[in-house]
Amino acid sequence: MQHTLKNRTKLEKERHTR
Repeated sequence: MQHTLKNRTKLEKERHTR
């Protein structure tokens, strides 16, 4: 679950940047 949260944060951050 922890590694999943990190992945989601990275995806969300990249989405925001895009």
